[in-house]
Amino acid sequence: MPKVVFMRHGESTFNKSDRFSSWIDADLTEKGKEQAKDTAEKLKAFNISRIFSSSLKRSRNTARIVSQILALPKESVSSSEKLNERHYGILTGLSRSEARNRYGVDQVQHWRRSFTGKPPEIPEDLAFMWRIPYDQNFPRSESLEDVSKRAPVYFDEEIRPFVEKGENVLVVSHGAPIRSILMELKSLSEEEAARIEIANAEFIVYDFEIKEK
Repeated sequence: MPKVVFMRHGESTFNKSDRFSSWIDADLTEKGKEQAKDTAEKLKAFNISRIFSSSLKRSRNTARIVSQILALPKESVSSSEKLNERHYGILTGLSRSEARNRYGVDQVQHWRRSFTGKPPEIPEDLAFMWRIPYDQNFPRSESLEDVSKRAPVYFDEEIRPFVEKGENVLVVSHGAPIRSILMELKSLSEEEAARIEIANAEFIVYDFEIKEK
């Protein structure tokens, strides 16, 4: 039975300062790089042949470190913004405490953990400051429901074909995309999906059952 391993990226500079990274292209800290190396050693047991990551630097560099330790060829690693972290809109760049003080504990918790909760859109000047795309082709804020309309679709179109051939694959992404894909694969409720927690550089193994056609 092939396996899909879902791994969250190593600690980023924004994780370290407890800020909403959103689509900010924050890189790994030195700790994050070491976390990726440590996890890569554990992943040797899974005979992974292909890695998919988000387009954000913290995810791509985690995937790069893992691929080097697993001795995978460059062409076996690909990235897409469809696996990017959820866009946190106006919360982008704020620390957790700043967000709670500004908008209230209950409101921030609703935005973060409910399936449909979505912060107000990021204003153009804030997007420009953080060098985040700001046009009609990209989101300006997302709920977990929104993420579930892109990440699982990418999984079905780009990742599933390799798994159905019997390959073990690694998906290096972020909390919300991982939740949304597992929600589909495991037929989880909205509440169950929202409760999935995965720390930096930790991973979840999913045994993929290939159905007879």
